[in-house]
Amino acid sequence: MSCGIKCLSMAIQNFAQIESVPIPTNRDEGEDIDRKLVVKVVNIEGKCPVYKVGEKIVLDEGYRINLKQSNNICMYSLASIMPYYVALYNGVSPKNLGLANKEGRACVHCLDPCELTGGGTVTFEIIIEGD
Repeated sequence: MSCGIKCLSMAIQNFAQIESVPIPTNRDEGEDIDRKLVVKVVNIEGKCPVYKVGEKIVLDEGYRINLKQSNNICMYSLASIMPYYVALYNGVSPKNLGLANKEGRACVHCLDPCELTGGGTVTFEIIIEGD
């Protein structure tokens, strides 16, 4: 067995033995949440055909796209937000997720590699409102 496969196999076995570890949040279990996520365009590298700086996507209840308050929706942007929206909505700190900017807000960017596609790579700041 090659070293890479052996190392991967050992990592999987070790991972399977780990007991679940609670993720620190800023809320009590079962607590009702009255917040929304506002995903705001803060920078565009290249030429994005969908967004302009200052536009936003609003997620009510952390997962429901508010079509009236959102400017546009691009699949690349949703793919960038998907791994983090539930954790952020539930109070996990952007710093704990490795996403915090200098102001402590979460930042992600879309997956469009503008250097290769001629499109635009958009940077988003995710603002947690409410509570």
